[in-house]
Amino acid sequence: MLINVPPFPLIGRKNIGQAQGNTILDANGEYCAQLLIALETGTIKYFHFCVDTVTNAGDFKISLCAVDDTSQPSIPGAILGVGNSAYGTITISTTGWKRLQLTSNYTFTKGDQFFVKIEHTNFQTGDSIKFSNNAIAPSLEQVNYFLTYLGSVLSASVIVSLSIGLETVLGTFLNTICWPTTTNNFTLKTSDTPDEIGNLISLSYKHRICGASFIMDIDYACNIVLYGSSTKTYSLIANRRGNVNITIGDVYFADPYTAGANESYRLSMLPTENNAVAIRDMTFPTSYETLAKAAVLPVGCSISKTYRTDAGAWTDDATKIASIFPIIDQIEIPPYLHHINLMGA
Repeated sequence: MLINVPPFPLIGRKNIGQAQGNTILDANGEYCAQLLIALETGTIKYFHFCVDTVTNAGDFKISLCAVDDTSQPSIPGAILGVGNSAYGTITISTTGWKRLQLTSNYTFTKGDQFFVKIEHTNFQTGDSIKFSNNAIAPSLEQVNYFLTYLGSVLSASVIVSLSIGLETVLGTFLNTICWPTTTNNFTLKTSDTPDEIGNLISLSYKHRICGASFIMDIDYACNIVLYGSSTKTYSLIANRRGNVNITIGDVYFADPYTAGANESYRLSMLPTENNAVAIRDMTFPTSYETLAKAAVLPVGCSISKTYRTDAGAWTDDATKIASIFPIIDQIEIPPYLHHINLMGA
């Protein structure tokens, strides 16, 4: 039985980066830190973080820190754990996603607030590393800001998040406000290869899709298309204002599409002009993509980037997700067994 629910995007916008950025740590005493809240209980064993650029290799410490509320904004306090042991050290000489084990595991309880802090150790003149972060929509979460201490200047931002993941002893990722991903920006037009990009999606329960939510830069016309047992198309008129950067938007199909349990369907962006529109995709920690996705996806949900050229065969990429998602307004609930028994089963 399908029941009505308030329309919601499959992935919340707080988990979608608008653009990838970076933070340069190239002087002694500098650091960056992400203030987070644990949305579940779990014991942390590894950090996952992404390095954007290495100018000169350097030694770094990444730590879980208590929140020091004596200043405004709040800053990282003491390192957590017995004997301040919830940290790891690493020499960084290459770019990309890294996995770093803590000196000792640390257990969070749901609701705990804490910082993840990155700082130099054994700084040498010339050491310079850029750590990946994401530009995000202004957060509606009260506990979610990115902090930098650069050149004696302390800055806090709610439109930047550190690209960080916390892996538990169970091999899962702790669900926090900050999703472990980096954002890639690229353009798309009818003469490109590929010329259509979206996501391959399935849920373990029946649900109705009434529209799509997306983050794009739409200066020219394109279609939002849902491919299931029938095809739904929404013709998206370009904003025509030129370079106005990111559009965070929702569209609604004239009639909804109902997907069965475990039915796979595609939701894509298809330009209709040979002029570029921009779309984002998200890249997860290398070899840990499925686990990182699961940190914020609904149970029983599968979603992966999909793309093709000139309406040809689709190629799926499980390491990424494109920034377009279904809006769901009905979900299935199973019949209660005691109701069946009352009817004589």
